[in-house]
Amino acid sequence: MHIGIDMIGTQTPGSRNRGIGRYSGSFAQSIVENARNHQITLIYHEGMPIDPLPVSGVNQTIIPEDPSQSFDAKMEAYVRDNPIRLDAYVLTSPMEAWHGFRAPAKPIRGMVMAGVCYDLIPVIFQERYLYEPQGTARFYKCLQSLMTYDRLLCISEATRKDVLDYFQFPASRAVNVSTAIDHQFFVPGEAHPYVFERLGIVGPYLLSVTGMDSRKNYLGVITAFGTLPRAMREKYQLVLTCKMTPHEENFVMAHAEKHGVKDRVILTNFVTDRELRDLYRGCELFLFPSTYEGFGLPILEAMSCGAPVMGGNNSSQIELVKDVGVLVNASDDGDLSEKLLQTLSRPHELKKMRQRSLEHAKDYRWSFTAERTLDAVESAYAEMHRKKTYSKRPSLAIVSPVPPKPSGIADYIVSLAASLEKYYRIDFYHDSDYRPHVQFGLNTTACFDYRLLAARDRAIKYHNILYQFGNSHYHGYMQDLLKQLPGVVTLHDYYLGGEHFMRLAPKGEYGVREMRRVMEAELAFRKRDDAIPENMAVYQLRDWGVENGLTYNLEVLQRLTGLVVHSRWTFDRVMGLLPSLQERTALIPHGARVRRLDAQTKREFRERFRLSPDTLIIGAFGMIHPTKMNLETLHAFEPLARVRDDVQLIFVGRYDHPKFKEAIQERGLQDRIRMFENCSEADFQDLIAVTDLAVNLRRPPTNGESSGSLFRLLAHGVPTIVSDVGTFTEVPANAVVRLPFDGNFQHLLTRTLFELAFDDVRRHQIGQTAQALVDQQYDWDVVAEQYAAFLDQTARSKSWVHVHRADAQQLPAWMTAMKIHSSV
Repeated sequence: MHIGIDMIGTQTPGSRNRGIGRYSGSFAQSIVENARNHQITLIYHEGMPIDPLPVSGVNQTIIPEDPSQSFDAKMEAYVRDNPIRLDAYVLTSPMEAWHGFRAPAKPIRGMVMAGVCYDLIPVIFQERYLYEPQGTARFYKCLQSLMTYDRLLCISEATRKDVLDYFQFPASRAVNVSTAIDHQFFVPGEAHPYVFERLGIVGPYLLSVTGMDSRKNYLGVITAFGTLPRAMREKYQLVLTCKMTPHEENFVMAHAEKHGVKDRVILTNFVTDRELRDLYRGCELFLFPSTYEGFGLPILEAMSCGAPVMGGNNSSQIELVKDVGVLVNASDDGDLSEKLLQTLSRPHELKKMRQRSLEHAKDYRWSFTAERTLDAVESAYAEMHRKKTYSKRPSLAIVSPVPPKPSGIADYIVSLAASLEKYYRIDFYHDSDYRPHVQFGLNTTACFDYRLLAARDRAIKYHNILYQFGNSHYHGYMQDLLKQLPGVVTLHDYYLGGEHFMRLAPKGEYGVREMRRVMEAELAFRKRDDAIPENMAVYQLRDWGVENGLTYNLEVLQRLTGLVVHSRWTFDRVMGLLPSLQERTALIPHGARVRRLDAQTKREFRERFRLSPDTLIIGAFGMIHPTKMNLETLHAFEPLARVRDDVQLIFVGRYDHPKFKEAIQERGLQDRIRMFENCSEADFQDLIAVTDLAVNLRRPPTNGESSGSLFRLLAHGVPTIVSDVGTFTEVPANAVVRLPFDGNFQHLLTRTLFELAFDDVRRHQIGQTAQALVDQQYDWDVVAEQYAAFLDQTARSKSWVHVHRADAQQLPAWMTAMKIHSSV
């Protein structure tokens, strides 16, 4: 292969003298030195400095300046025209913050495109970094191009995980190539005394290589140092290495004076690489408690010089520091202070940490980065040139909330679509009040404003339209669309009164009239002559409807062409209301995918969330609300907490429960309970992974909803206690612990929780059974196959027939009853 490496990361003023510039040069050198049989060409840009690599015989070319073109247009043209006939183009700094730069998009036909991804700091901390309109627009244009690349070369597993979590980028296209340092330069040894003399270091010192960015936590380091006992503060100096302006120096020293350590803090300002190496070599402890890092190169440099290290328990620092050094909660000055005191009080442990640092640093080699990079580029090239057998797929329109909407249904449909892609080319249609996350990581997916569906359907003639209906305001736009363009409906909630209320309440008198119309139509259909009270607001009408058994779903059921439900509970109620739908209704279970993690990964997760590795974690997942019986869970946990010190209860989900926090304090359990109220989907899943026992309850009467949280718990093999109501009754009894909801429920919950907390064997058996159940019945591929069969059965055009894996004997019962066409 002929591989071109764009060296812009070594050329621009903002990068060439920073970490990105050093990484880009070393990265390119490692590829050249480990090129296998490939031809490598370094690509530079005219008009910017060129620092030749210390490698002889390397090919290089220069993209000439062109006054008639902008820089980004010039790069787009170069990639499109490919004048030196490259097979692959590797961009060392695709998010380069230089005026006029934009990462070139992947050509429709052409070479493999790969880009190095250092971190997602601007995405994760948007309010801090994306405040200037032009820079923000440029950043997102670069990001849009990057999402089209064949490979993203991430410098850490944490950065790779961020790419997958934030953009749902295909896992096979994001690769952790890691990073390294110059092991011939950053080595242990004697520090030169002149460095200490120049900087005013006169005794043992702590070192922090930082930056004037609050993310680097330099103020937290000073605060923690100021809390040390007086004797320890007088023993050590704190050395902060960072380029600062005079104003910044005054600001930092004012903070040091506030905490009584101004005379013990040394600001080095800029130092050379040799001086930095001497500072690493001589420090008693290296402090780097950043709140987020793409990799954390100073930690590796310090380790390679034999320094004990302390980092933040977040992002890439967890995988880099591991058990070699000390991890602290970088957002908690108290935790940093406590760990700093503990570490400095154990000189023998510091000595062991030095040796561990030296051994661990050897694992990070540039040859390893080169191998992974070439493997990634070669695999992408093979995929591009593999003989393809095209089987044209019909087009499917999916109308649904999508990420970033904080909706379980948005998460559901993305997971389902990933497995449906083998059957359909998929277009998503979403509400007009937000922009979806880029692509969700799906290969054949496009996203459109729902108002374009009618026009696009006339042109495309969709094979089917699949609506995802739920009982929230995220689905309000679907009602009129379903009337205009009927399709298959997945009914996630049998009761839709909440959706009607949230959609109609802001519309004044019109909303009241429309709510009454819907209610009167349902009463008439049910042949009931109940009189709806006059002079009621929308919320009062909703409550009256609930008390009188209205479900607000009739119009949806009458307009659809096919219905998907997740439970027999919902199926039976639909049949009771509209028996004519039986031939057009499919019972397809909620989906999940088993996630098996090793003990080390779970320990790392616990460390990240500040959960003890030896504590029994009991978890309740999903919105904290009276219908989820969180107070009952709290009451059941209390006696267990009185007899076991090693048990903790966590609540994970949005808080919507009056006086719940007060109830925790009244019981004196605030030190035994943690609440995670605003979790990303990734953190939600990771918290499930570290849970030993879960409680997932519903207070009857339920709305017939399926619990996405329960299916995630089953997929992680977490033994779960559920109330035996609604859809929970359909989960096999050996995969969960079902408790009958009667007058003895609270006592039974307390006793069951207590017994399971002490029965490791039973918990393990239930978890194993749960995962086996998910593999066999609930896996997304199994669910998608059932969806595809039903979508074909109810298709608007019968010209398409998919070939399904199942044979006649293996078809689910509902398919057999409907005599669905297939290849059997």
